[in-house]
Amino acid sequence: DGKVVRYAFLTTHYKKPINISDDLFEQARAGVERINNFIRNLLLVDIDLPERAEFGRIIDLANRKFEDAMDDDFDTSGAFASVFELIKDVNKEIERAGIGRSDADKILVFLKRVDSVLGVMTFEKEKIPEEVEKLVRARDEARSRGDFDEADALRDKIEALGFVVEDTRDGSR
Repeated sequence: DGKVVRYAFLTTHYKKPINISDDLFEQARAGVERINNFIRNLLLVDIDLPERAEFGRIIDLANRKFEDAMDDDFDTSGAFASVFELIKDVNKEIERAGIGRSDADKILVFLKRVDSVLGVMTFEKEKIPEEVEKLVRARDEARSRGDFDEADALRDKIEALGFVVEDTRDGSR
């Protein structure tokens, strides 16, 4: 994936040699996946909650750190660090008190601005094929019946098609 290659190159300062290896690209894939999973979760927020000042403070801090890193001789590694710190801080706040659509949108606006420089993020909701949707529904039915062997087999089929199903308190995703 081009975004993974880009991430791999951007996490090494441009003045330093880069050691090309499978491990480098595996770490890059994991980094891109972590960011995009966070974005995907924000895109799924559908609750209307009052805006919280804490999210504004988190965004402001991340923005300041991102700009400082970029102003420091194009320190893209530091720029990514600011993104990961934002992810960590936002997730802590979500666990503490939840997040509403408005705050999620503000975070997404910030990430889109950052991505206009870094170019590694994905903001579209993934289209899930009907075949996978059917397997997820069948798995949910098996789980509700207590047939966990069948549910596990269906999870394996879903994964074989390149998708991951997550069990949340609100159901499967």
